[in-house]
Amino acid sequence: MGQFFDDLSFKVNYYEGINALGGTLYIYDNVAVFRPHSFNLGSPVDRVIQIRDISGYKKGLLTILYIYFNNGKYVKLATWKKDAIINAFEARKNVLLGNHR
Repeated sequence: MGQFFDDLSFKVNYYEGINALGGTLYIYDNVAVFRPHSFNLGSPVDRVIQIRDISGYKKGLLTILYIYFNNGKYVKLATWKKDAIINAFEARKNVLLGNHR
C-alpha cells in the first residue's frame, strides 16, 4: 500500500551560477518544484527535481544546502530548513525506491 505525504513548502533561494532566485520549494510525493517569485531577475519558469534521482546532500556554511543527483549534477539552495528538507526528501525517496518498512 502506498504512503501519501502532506505537501510541504519551504522558502528558499535557488542558485543558478552566481544568481540566486528567491521563491518557494514545494515538495510532493515524487517531485519537488521550485517556484521563483515574480520579481526575480532571471527565468520565471518552475524548476523540477525528481526525488528518485537524488543521490546525496551536503550542508554548507550557515544556510547553504547542496542536493546531488545520480547524473553528477547538483542544486544549490539557501535555507534555514536544511534538515527538514533533507528529511522530507529522504522519506519520500525511501517510499519511491521501496526502502521503507
